[in-house]
Amino acid sequence: MDNAQLKQKQYTQCLTLTGFTLVELLITLVVLGILLAIAYPSFTQSIANNRVRSQAQEIISLLSFARAEAISRGATVTVFNDPKNLENWNAGGAVRVGGTTIFQVAPMSGSQVTSVAGQYQFDSRGIASSAVAISVKDHYASQMATVSVSAGGAISLTFIDATKGSGSDEIKAEDEDTEKNVIEKTTTNESDDKTV
Repeated sequence: MDNAQLKQKQYTQCLTLTGFTLVELLITLVVLGILLAIAYPSFTQSIANNRVRSQAQEIISLLSFARAEAISRGATVTVFNDPKNLENWNAGGAVRVGGTTIFQVAPMSGSQVTSVAGQYQFDSRGIASSAVAISVKDHYASQMATVSVSAGGAISLTFIDATKGSGSDEIKAEDEDTEKNVIEKTTTNESDDKTV
């Protein structure tokens, strides 16, 4: 085999091993487009569900901090939102002791955060002045969250299936420290009742 034939053979091998054809590339792009079209709604819903969950957790942190500060300072602590629109918590929230703001939450975007009242108070024992119910909703989410504070100060988070529109499919997650304290106090009160 001479040098010219060897070069011709290498050139032929090079031509058969190069890249993709236009048809292969188009088929790949069509398949990728179909997969993205199928995945996009689920991805959007997942992002919205995560937004609802994280904003509900942020509200729980705000309320827990206010309750802890009320107990540690031995003073009444107020949690409030945008004073211009008392039912809208999207502008964020803040914790105030007396006239001093000690903690502030950044505005919450993307979801609708609403409440019946614009401010709540915890007394020096950590007891809420009134029952608290703050709801977090998102148009694209499959669930909505409700943050509740009982009159005794126990903070809870409830997720409701927003697609069905009923509270029958609730997932409830209690604040562990609060739940433990309530159980301990109940047990202590029951043992006190037995000894009397």
